[in-house]
Amino acid sequence: MSYTDPAVADAARRLNDSIDRLIGARLQFERIPIDFYEEPRMVTDGLMFSLAELSISSPELKAYAERVRIGECAWSDIENRSMPVPREVGELKASPIFIWYSAAMQTDHDQPYRIPWE
Repeated sequence: MSYTDPAVADAARRLNDSIDRLIGARLQFERIPIDFYEEPRMVTDGLMFSLAELSISSPELKAYAERVRIGECAWSDIENRSMPVPREVGELKASPIFIWYSAAMQTDHDQPYRIPWE
C-alpha cells in the first residue's frame, strides 16, 4: 500500500510498527508457562533488571536500573529514591501475581525476635 501524502505514510508506518510490537508481545506472553501464574512470586532484583531491559519500560525505571547497577541504591528503595516513581512499581504492587519488596520484608518480621537458648 502506498500513500502519496508523507504525513499519511508516516502515520501508517507508525501504526504498522505498533501492531508488530503488539504481536511480538503477545507471542512472548503466550510462551510463558501456565504454572508461572499459580502462586504469587516475590519481586526480585533480577525481575526488576529484566523489566528495565524491556523496550517498553519507562525511562524512570531504566534510569533507576542504572543507579542500582552502579551501586548508588537498591531496588527495594525505589519508592523512596526515585522521583518520579516508575509506573511499573504501582503495577507490580497492584498485581495479585507479585509480592512487592516491602510486603515480603514485613512477613519476615511478623514474629518478634527470639534469642535461641541452648
